[in-house]
Amino acid sequence: MQKYFFKPIGELSNFDWQYEQHAAVVLPDGDIMLFDNGHFRSKDPKKRIPNSQNFSRGVRYRIDTQKMEIKQIWQYGKERGAEFFSPYICNVEYHDEGHYMVHSGGIGYKDGQTCEGMAVIECVNPDGHRYTFNSITCELVDDELLYELQVPANCYRAEKLPLYSANEVWESGKGQLLGSLKATPTTTLKIKADETSDVVADQYNIKIVECDRILLQGTFEEDTLAQILFIAEDNTILRYKIDTTHKDFQAMCVGTFQKANNREIDTFINKTGLCGKYQIKLLLPYGESYKIYQTNITISV
Repeated sequence: MQKYFFKPIGELSNFDWQYEQHAAVVLPDGDIMLFDNGHFRSKDPKKRIPNSQNFSRGVRYRIDTQKMEIKQIWQYGKERGAEFFSPYICNVEYHDEGHYMVHSGGIGYKDGQTCEGMAVIECVNPDGHRYTFNSITCELVDDELLYELQVPANCYRAEKLPLYSANEVWESGKGQLLGSLKATPTTTLKIKADETSDVVADQYNIKIVECDRILLQGTFEEDTLAQILFIAEDNTILRYKIDTTHKDFQAMCVGTFQKANNREIDTFINKTGLCGKYQIKLLLPYGESYKIYQTNITISV
């Protein structure tokens, strides 16, 4: 396996390997530029570096695939230490030779100190701790910091965009709808349930929002069987499953969008395929059986 690893050359005192990198890009001369998150900075768990002593950076490498050699050409961020450390996401951009953007977008703090875990995950269940976030975007020309923007949030990937693109021609006019969302699948599972005139209980915190889609928000116990019922004017019933199964936290990139209470569930239903007026009802557990509850909401599509 060793034959697949590059040999560092040049000023080795200024060389660091990258760990859990993001945004790798091939530059015009063939160099590789990327954001080196640096998470743990070791493949050996016994040698992992605490976040409070770690660093993240933008880095540029020159690679010779014939000689299997690698040389570090440039970096920015190591000198800033933990304040610039992001264990996930981030970006680099090459604008011209010596003109770069380095975006450290996943900085997290626990009670005012660098979080040793993943702040974006831990904040889901804070347990009395206070979590804060930061994002630092830097623009550099010939190693001079021309611009720095800090935002009190985790930001996935900063981009520098021109106000106008070259040869751009913009004409005003009526917008066009291009494509559509697919119809949300219904479920064929029919559950024996008595209908009641009662409105769904407050404990479910039900909220229905109609925008480009129909969103039902509510609080449900894990692994309970629940459905949204769309009752058409001809009494046809469309049944949609409310997914109450437990889901592991898998994508750190969406961590800031996680709800504090994982029993708070969003169910989206696309309008594609719907036509007319529908009464919205909910099929929910009632003891060891089920009931159909009213929401007193009617939508027209």
